[in-house]
Amino acid sequence: MKQLLLLTPAILVLASCTTQQALLTIGDPAPALAVSDWVKGAPVEVKLAGDVQEPDRDVVVLEFWATWCGPCVAAIPHVTEMQQTYKDKGVRIVGVTAHDDNNTLEMVEEFVKEQGDKMDYGVAFDQDGEVYKAYMKAAGQNGIPTTFILDRSGRVAWIGHPMNMDKPLEQIVSGKFDIEVAKKTHEIRQDLRKARRDQDWKHVIRLADSLIALEPENSSPWMTKFRVYDGQLEQPSNALAAANKAVMLLQDKPEELSRIARQLVREEDSSGFNALANQAIERALASAPDNADVRLAQFQVLATQEKDEQAWTVAKKVIEFAIEEARNLNHNYVGTEHLLLGLLREQDGVAAQVLMNLGLKLE
Repeated sequence: MKQLLLLTPAILVLASCTTQQALLTIGDPAPALAVSDWVKGAPVEVKLAGDVQEPDRDVVVLEFWATWCGPCVAAIPHVTEMQQTYKDKGVRIVGVTAHDDNNTLEMVEEFVKEQGDKMDYGVAFDQDGEVYKAYMKAAGQNGIPTTFILDRSGRVAWIGHPMNMDKPLEQIVSGKFDIEVAKKTHEIRQDLRKARRDQDWKHVIRLADSLIALEPENSSPWMTKFRVYDGQLEQPSNALAAANKAVMLLQDKPEELSRIARQLVREEDSSGFNALANQAIERALASAPDNADVRLAQFQVLATQEKDEQAWTVAKKVIEFAIEEARNLNHNYVGTEHLLLGLLREQDGVAAQVLMNLGLKLE
């Protein structure tokens, strides 16, 4: 009896480990797509995974989203673009959304109806959340939007943000995707999350360098290095070098260049960050001069540097473009204008100060 009592804690620990659900990761067989309702498009079946790529099998892209999620809504045009690009190449994209009090079936149906052709891909409703659990929770993904790409063998080939799926989807469709490299990359990203939680910033830098070695054309690890060097490690020269590399890699992605410019610009600068912020905005404008988000970023960059007259001109353009885009989408709201007004309501903020310097009363 004594021997049994001594062994009991170990047995309990072993039982706990063996009953834990394994983490869903790259290369694993894709779980079934057992949704309750198909809101738009023909049902898509996720067949049992095989050992080889099957040319006649569809590549399935699952994008987890919700009607209340701003980044999810912002990604819809890009997801639609991907479906239109690959519609004749055996790719089926499905937006999967789970039930909650602010995301009921009726709300989803109304939202999808309002979007019309602008949401030109399948939409599935997950009433009991089982598909969400099988993919998102099993893969340790806590935020939406999140995309899973299932290759022609029925296995999970890629997990990430829908705005970043262009290159992996192209490679998976063409048969040039290296799933072993993708698996290693995904594992490093998981380690990177843990290192951030542990605040082990030097290890974060090492892991970012590992990602760069595997994905030399990816700007994301360079931006990780910039944020850590700029913030936690306080090494401005290294921060600037990392940001410069990211800007070089993003010459054809105006919205990402805009985000970088916002992170770079500062009121007092002796390290060259503002010059790089201006360069990033100029590149963004060169490829997307009529993009309201780019113009808003330009406004922020100019305002932060106290270039008041230029900032005011840009602010007016931002509102004009935002209204035009809202009308084109048949929306009864202006999202980008709301962002601008949010800046102005912060009376002590940079944007408000610029306009007050120009004699505009904010009441």
